[in-house]
Amino acid sequence: MNVRRAYVVLLALACGCGPGSRGASDAGIGDGAIPDADVGAGQFGAACTSHFECVENFCVEPIGGAGGVCSRQCNDDCPTGFDCLPAAFPQGAISLCIPASGRLCAPCAVDAECPGDVCLTLDGEGACATACAVPTDCPTGYTCAVDETSVHAGSFCQPVTGSCSCSAEMAGAMRSCSNASALGTCWGTQACDAAGWSACSAATAAAETCDGVDNDCNFVIDNGVGGGEACTTTNGFGACPGVRLCSGPTGFACQGQVPMAEMCNAVDDNCNGTTDEGYAGLGDVCSAGVGACLRYGSVRCDAGGTGVTCGAVAAAPSAEMCNRLDDDCNGGVDEAFTTLGAQCSAGTGVCTRYGSFVCMALGADVECSATPGAPQGSDTCNYLDDDCDGVLDNGFRDVTTGFYDTDTHCGACGNSCEAVFAGAPNAAGACVMAGTPRCGLRCSAGYTDLNAATQDGCEFLLDTAAIYVSGSDVTAVDDTSCGLGPTSTGVGNHPCRTIGQGLARASVTGRARVRVADATYSEAVMLLDGISLLGGYRADTWERHLASTSTVIQGVSSTGVHDRTVIASAITAATVLEGFVIRGSANGKVGGNSYAIHVSGRVGRAGDPQQPDLQRPRRAGRGRRLGAERRGRARRGGLPGDDLRRVQGERLARLVRLDQQPLGVRRRRPLVRHG
Repeated sequence: MNVRRAYVVLLALACGCGPGSRGASDAGIGDGAIPDADVGAGQFGAACTSHFECVENFCVEPIGGAGGVCSRQCNDDCPTGFDCLPAAFPQGAISLCIPASGRLCAPCAVDAECPGDVCLTLDGEGACATACAVPTDCPTGYTCAVDETSVHAGSFCQPVTGSCSCSAEMAGAMRSCSNASALGTCWGTQACDAAGWSACSAATAAAETCDGVDNDCNFVIDNGVGGGEACTTTNGFGACPGVRLCSGPTGFACQGQVPMAEMCNAVDDNCNGTTDEGYAGLGDVCSAGVGACLRYGSVRCDAGGTGVTCGAVAAAPSAEMCNRLDDDCNGGVDEAFTTLGAQCSAGTGVCTRYGSFVCMALGADVECSATPGAPQGSDTCNYLDDDCDGVLDNGFRDVTTGFYDTDTHCGACGNSCEAVFAGAPNAAGACVMAGTPRCGLRCSAGYTDLNAATQDGCEFLLDTAAIYVSGSDVTAVDDTSCGLGPTSTGVGNHPCRTIGQGLARASVTGRARVRVADATYSEAVMLLDGISLLGGYRADTWERHLASTSTVIQGVSSTGVHDRTVIASAITAATVLEGFVIRGSANGKVGGNSYAIHVSGRVGRAGDPQQPDLQRPRRAGRGRRLGAERRGRARRGGLPGDDLRRVQGERLARLVRLDQQPLGVRRRRPLVRHG
């Protein structure tokens, strides 16, 4: 049986201490209190290996050694299972609660030599005994009996033979023993067998070292081992001062703050001498709420310590009243009273007298401050109700709305919208109701004013045979109804977002063209037979600018070895690709090529009536071959019969017909410059 060391008898004698407090059921030999797993870390009774793990900085070992336990100072007030015993420290003895351990049959002369127990006279010799209630409270070889000398009241665990001598009746019994030296007394046990009491298992006290063990058997782990020197803990966040102290089994360590990333917590976490640096505005005045709910506070650290927050709490809003205050705290003052401050009148026509709407006395509503006058005669178009019959300018305005809303009298008598916009292309002047009447354009059927410029009228003509694609329009969506026109060109009209969806929609709807607005389209595009792909349109007005097109098709990585940006496969009908900047992908796959335009399928020679041809790129409307862009060297690869072209970063603001001259005629001169 492995029993660890403890120091008890000499200390108890030196201070003259009597038995500590311990329950009667604590009898046993070397069965010191085991740390309670339910006790919080560092609390009394919790397991420990160094003083710094304990709230009160005392880590002790019981008699016989049973592992470190967090303790506290005492004055005979220890709980059940603990003895109040003196422990030696450099500054002097301190009484601590030490886990109780039975000392049955340990030699003694007085009770003080049996801390927590009593000293009985057994077979003419003094021996320590532990209080008990029933025989089962005692270990093997012992029974629960009264003190035959009647010196001590109650019952105690005593040898069944009445003697601490080893005999056949005591076989298997254990008794306490000790090993004393100049450095202390360590306790252990002896077993009774056929040869008598076995050797004492107590260790020999040694000089205390920093190792998490009570080497000198004085109950206290690592006491008096030195330390206390200044030290520094350094890491990537900074350097913090500390004190070199014993940390138990791991030896000496620098105890103190460990540098960490600065948080917002009123602590100098990185030990650079500054607290909460980097949290701008901390401590500044801030506010929460608006109007009557406005409250002020200061900027402080948030709960997580990772940022700042305003400490102010807005007040609760109330129902809005007409009182020049923002009662409901929504940022508006008296907004429920929409006519407040507006001009008002009393009477009609020339009988009208003007004032303004003001708050009523109790703030429940508004009222007009004016008083009406007398009538003047019949009406003329003079913005007056001369006869005061309640109808202004009879015959000159809409009596239902009250507005001058005709094209020739828009908002005012004689204000002709037809005259204002005379000659506007694809449009005519019209009186537009937008809250109040104003002159605007009325577009001819099929036209839309996208650029909001009146000088060119309604410049946009919707192509009903085309699908529209825009990668930069926030209203663009790839859905089953997209592409019928740009947004605002018809009910429900919105562009598709990707070229692939635009081509799919053109195929489904039977439209022959896909018009694409300026944007970068990161996708592989598969051309469809007979459906032209036209780029170079401004994203806002859909005006075309081929020479400076910014409609980019950017190649992407594919699952195969080779990457292809624009793919024309088996094109047999007239198909136009025009107005794009086409870039091949950055292909990093082993053996892989990157093709900006990949044309494949059976292509015939020019003039062969039995085989459709492919035409080289030509500038729009001029039919000239590319000049400077035809440098470099063509590469051929991929599947048998394919005609592959590598293209990267070239502007194709020109017509490409895919139904005439074959691309494969001159294989040594590529279609466009190799990237």
